[in-house]
Amino acid sequence: FLWPRLTLIAARKFGVRSFASEDKNLTVKLTANGKIMGSCLDLPAGSDINFEVTISDPDEPNADYDLVLIRGEVKPQRRDNLHRLMASDGVIETDERNGNGAVSFSTTTAGHPEFFYVRVTQDKDDRTWTAPVWINYPRTGAPLAAGEDTWAWSASSSSKVYHHDWCRVVVTISPQNVQTGATPPEGRTLHDCKRPAEPQH
Repeated sequence: FLWPRLTLIAARKFGVRSFASEDKNLTVKLTANGKIMGSCLDLPAGSDINFEVTISDPDEPNADYDLVLIRGEVKPQRRDNLHRLMASDGVIETDERNGNGAVSFSTTTAGHPEFFYVRVTQDKDDRTWTAPVWINYPRTGAPLAAGEDTWAWSASSSSKVYHHDWCRVVVTISPQNVQTGATPPEGRTLHDCKRPAEPQH
């Protein structure tokens, strides 16, 4: 699900929002509920999210495009149970277009940290990837009710603390080392947890 890294790619920006393309003249812009790609939206589960993809290539105004909306979950995996994620695992909608213009997608949010991006293929050849739109990431919201807390900690024996799962330090723990559970680990103390900064809208 990671945004692809290519050796021959033209990367351009809308402000600080970027995309990557194998066609030097192709421009692709993604918005979600009116927010430009790269934004983080704080939305409860079941919220409507409407995407618009705008395509422009002045050199090939009559090109054919295949568009794919891809969804991913922001969730670390344990080393002993790793699952290789492919972009195809997250495909939730596809569409086609001829020539410059816009294509719309829509879906609903899951309520947990996730992201969406769009892959555009021009004439079955050149590919372009938008920057992601982040939903509920970094994690926000109030702590769970008493008795329903979920804790997170590093598997490293050198660590002597554990965290609320919403603590901003948790995302800095490498995915292969993060451990979670409803019961804190013995012999460790609770970190002075700080919530992530609120997303900028």
